[in-house]
Amino acid sequence: MAKECFSQRDSLRIAFYNCENYYDSFKDSTIDDADFTPEGARRWSYSRFLAKRNNIFKVFASMSLPNPPEIIGLCEIENRFVLNKLAYDTPLSKFEYAVVHQNSSDRRGIDVGLLYQKDKLHLLDFRYFNPKVVDTSLYTRSILYSVFRWGEFDTLHVFVNHFPSKLGGVRAEKSRLLVAKYLLSKVDSVLHSNKSASVVVIGDFNDVATSDAMQLFSSSLTNLALPLQEQKQGSIKFEGEWELIDQILVSKGLVDGDTPVKLLGGMEIYSAPFLFEDDTMYGGKKPRRTFNGYRYNGGFSDHLPVLIKLVRLM
Repeated sequence: MAKECFSQRDSLRIAFYNCENYYDSFKDSTIDDADFTPEGARRWSYSRFLAKRNNIFKVFASMSLPNPPEIIGLCEIENRFVLNKLAYDTPLSKFEYAVVHQNSSDRRGIDVGLLYQKDKLHLLDFRYFNPKVVDTSLYTRSILYSVFRWGEFDTLHVFVNHFPSKLGGVRAEKSRLLVAKYLLSKVDSVLHSNKSASVVVIGDFNDVATSDAMQLFSSSLTNLALPLQEQKQGSIKFEGEWELIDQILVSKGLVDGDTPVKLLGGMEIYSAPFLFEDDTMYGGKKPRRTFNGYRYNGGFSDHLPVLIKLVRLM
C-alpha cells in the first residue's frame, strides 16, 4: 500500500481545463477566428484577451498546495502565443512551466496543449496524432501524446484530448466513436510495450463515462469520472443539467497494480466558488463564462477543471 505521507517531490498533480475559446485578438487568415478580433462579433480586444488569460491563471494559482499542478492539459486554445502568455507572462512563470503545443487542422483553430513544470519532469518525447472524422477526409482536433520522466526511473504517458462536438447528432456520435477507437489503439500500443506503464488520459470527451465511445476504454483503463457521474456531479451545465464530459482515465496499474507510481484518491472536479455565478434561468449555480451569448460576462469558462494526484513510492 502507498505510504500515508509524501514529500512535495514524491507527488504530482495532473489537471485538465477546457478554457472555452482562449483566443488572442489578432486575425489569423488560416482559421475561422473572425469573431475573436476587435472588429468581430464579440469585440475581442487585447485587453479582453489579457483578462481571459489572467482568469485562467487565477484558476491554477488557486489550486496551489503550495504549488499549482505539475502537469496542466488544456483545450480550446488558439495557438502557442496564448499559452506562452499564460506560462511566462503571469506569476505562473515562477513555477518554471514549459509549453507543449502544435497547431491542429481544426477549422476554428482551437487546439489542445500542455504545460509542465520542467524542474520536476523531463519531457522525453511528444507527438500529435490526427484522427479522421466521419464522412470527410478532414482531420479533427489533434490528440497530444507526451512522455515524461519523473524522478530517476519512472515514466508517465499523458494523452490530452478534445473529442468532436455534440453538434451534429448521430454523425457527431460516430465521429467520437472513431476518435475513441483511434485513441484506444495508441493507448494499447503503450500498454502492449509495457503492461505496467503509467498512462493518464485527460480531456473533454463531449460524452459521459457511460457512453458507447467512453466504454471502449473499459478493458484498458479505469475511468475516474464514473463514480462522480453516478453521484450526479458534472463539469458543465447544459439546460439546467450537470454533465461530466471532462474526464480522466488511468491505466489499471495506477489504481491497483504493483507499480511504483500510484493514484492517490480519485478524480476531483475543481469547484472554487469564484468559478460560478447564479443560474437565473434554471436555478442554482452554473460556471461563469466569458460570454453569455454575445454579451461579455468577464468570466472563466463554461467548463470546470478536473484533476488527480499521483504519488511515487520511494
